[in-house]
Amino acid sequence: MKKLVALITAVILLLGLCSCGDGAIKIPNSSIYYMGRDYSLIISELTEAGFTNISTEILDDLTSQSSLSDGSVESISVDGKTEFEAKERFLPDAPIIITYHIIPKLCPPISSGEIQNISFTDIGQKFTDSGFTNVKVREEYDLDPDNLQSEYKNEVKINGNTSFTTADSVPFDSDIEVICHLPYEKYNVTVEIDFIPNLIFSKYDVVLSVDGQDKETLTHGQDYTYTDILKEGKHTLKFRNSDSSSVTGEVTLDVTSELDAMYQISCYSGSIDVKTVYVDYKTNLAEDEAKVMHSEASYKNYNYKTVVKDLQDAGFTNITAAPVYDIIWGITEEESVKSVTIAGRNDFRRGDIFKKDAEIVIVYHMSYEDDPANQTQAPSQTTAADKQDDTPKTTESDSVFYSTNDRKTVKNGNSGVYAYKSDGGTYDNYWIIDFDDKCVYFFSDGNGDSTCNRVPMVSGDLNTVLIITYHDVDGSEWSYGMHFDWAKQPNHLVVEDESHYTYDYYVTDLEDALKIRDEKTIYDY
Repeated sequence: MKKLVALITAVILLLGLCSCGDGAIKIPNSSIYYMGRDYSLIISELTEAGFTNISTEILDDLTSQSSLSDGSVESISVDGKTEFEAKERFLPDAPIIITYHIIPKLCPPISSGEIQNISFTDIGQKFTDSGFTNVKVREEYDLDPDNLQSEYKNEVKINGNTSFTTADSVPFDSDIEVICHLPYEKYNVTVEIDFIPNLIFSKYDVVLSVDGQDKETLTHGQDYTYTDILKEGKHTLKFRNSDSSSVTGEVTLDVTSELDAMYQISCYSGSIDVKTVYVDYKTNLAEDEAKVMHSEASYKNYNYKTVVKDLQDAGFTNITAAPVYDIIWGITEEESVKSVTIAGRNDFRRGDIFKKDAEIVIVYHMSYEDDPANQTQAPSQTTAADKQDDTPKTTESDSVFYSTNDRKTVKNGNSGVYAYKSDGGTYDNYWIIDFDDKCVYFFSDGNGDSTCNRVPMVSGDLNTVLIITYHDVDGSEWSYGMHFDWAKQPNHLVVEDESHYTYDYYVTDLEDALKIRDEKTIYDY
């Protein structure tokens, strides 16, 4: 029995020696494992395992957008087998064929060191002719004309890389950017800043910056003119509180030629309001064009004949002037402009360009008594009693319904009593300004409030600014300012509160306002 076991063992050992004697070696991984992996890593692995007969087949079917990576394996065969397991044995010289995908590669037709001697369009054409499929050519005006070293500068980027040679190999669909850098235009720019002063609050200075660079600190309420030479394109004018960088306002100025511009700035506690008054580009007009040099707001209250001449001088040819007979109390000057429209627009500003024959309509104020529609009554007869009475009389037309002043003194804004009311809303707010008692009354009507505030005057008058100050029982104080919207024109009152917000009020019947006030409970502040 022992002899039989020994014999079997010897046979097994002999068979093992015979099987190793053919020189076969183990393949490290299965065919499935190799799929999609980088072919060069597989070659290194198989070579290290002892395989000597390795060849490749290339499928040049990828693009930069393909889901497969450059060099990924499509298939592998060993000694004709395309499916095998890890550790399976093959002879070292068994033929191994690895098939893999690539992105086709091309060499640049020109090096980065040669691009300055060729036009940028020719550079782009060279890349296209060489088979590159994603070539973009453009001009970029970004060279400062004051610091030019040459008239232009070419730049080529291959997938963002600006340094390359004709020996480099890059994908056929690489991003090729051919850029010709050229000097930009520079224009003289004049910007006027109309700085609206605050009466009481938010009276801070403002820093002007252009494209992030500080230019000037503007003293509160003082107008300023900024001049510069700016490149063509859009620029950001930013205004910020000199004491708080978070309180800002800004506007974009598009520079396409020499220009004059004007902006109006107003300071608030949390922001700076910037309004465009005009942007006047110094461009050549077409033969049938004319440029308006004022806004409608600028024309208002001027004599309409002056406005007609200004528009004619600008080149406009289709101008109509029409009266409106709306002067009843004698506050508005006769023939003063009420409105102007150009081609149906009243939002025009200085610098706007229209056709010369655009329809312009100017409406101006005239006395109600001059309206031809009212000239139907025969003139009144003077009686003998009238002739005998030489005592000067104050006629009804000398009085005004909203003040104890007459038509002349009411414009001074420093004496007598005035009455104003808010325009519109579900209820009315009233101001009675009493220079005789040196106090101002504020109350509401229509909202159920039965109180009236009486506040002492501090200083000023309505043609400049009248300051009133509230004194509360807890010791706190706050002030309001009020003034005529236009000097010597008391029909429109502007009231500014402690936060610099403004409110509009218009004249109302003084007698009616006093009756409403006298029904209120008055509280002194």
